[in-house]
Amino acid sequence: LFFFIMLMFFVIYKYNVTKRVGLLSQYFLKRNMRGLNKNLINVFHSFKNTVFSYEVMVKKALNESGENKDNTLRSLELQMQRYIEQLAKMLDINNNIDIAVEKCNVIKVLEAAIECIQSNDNIKIKKIYNQPDVEVMIDPFYIIDAFKNILQNSVDAIMNAKQKGTITLEVDVEYEWAIIKISDDGIGIKKKDINSIFKPFYTTKSRVNNWGVGLSFVYKIINIHMGYISAQSKEGEETTFIILLPRA
Repeated sequence: LFFFIMLMFFVIYKYNVTKRVGLLSQYFLKRNMRGLNKNLINVFHSFKNTVFSYEVMVKKALNESGENKDNTLRSLELQMQRYIEQLAKMLDINNNIDIAVEKCNVIKVLEAAIECIQSNDNIKIKKIYNQPDVEVMIDPFYIIDAFKNILQNSVDAIMNAKQKGTITLEVDVEYEWAIIKISDDGIGIKKKDINSIFKPFYTTKSRVNNWGVGLSFVYKIINIHMGYISAQSKEGEETTFIILLPRA
């Protein structure tokens, strides 16, 4: 027993175990802080996009009058109320995502996401719904937000190309999967970037307005729903996101 006690003191003295334990604690503390910072940035990403959409609606209202102006302001008020309710849920989005699944028509969910994006008259949305009744077991809050992120990326890609463009939405089924394709004819993604777009904080956009968390969030949400997502692109021509969700 004496020998083992002396051996323990020798090891502590020789290898400075107490200092190493302190360093280990610092490492875990720093790792946890990095995780917290990522969560806050993810929330801020959604907040930033939402505020920008409110700004667009305010500018629209300033150029309107009468009933049109009242309708725009009422729509703005409704969106703000909904977002306040959603924000509390989003604050914990990357810690413990507690999804509450229900049977949903995938097209209705996709249409709800379309209503959330900010587009313009130069962008057309083409819909090819081959399977209008396909249902999936999902948490609609998270899937709508995931679709919204992809759709907004498509809008940005077309606007960055400084031309008119089309976003094409396709819904189909194959065996036990619902297949959702979201395509655009915008600026595309470089071949060297396509394999990295789902990594956290990776972005091909300016860091001034983008932190590269949108598609990593989408990837995580689809994965939690036992689904799959991939992207195909030709630089300067088109980009297609393919999402597979298990059918109900």
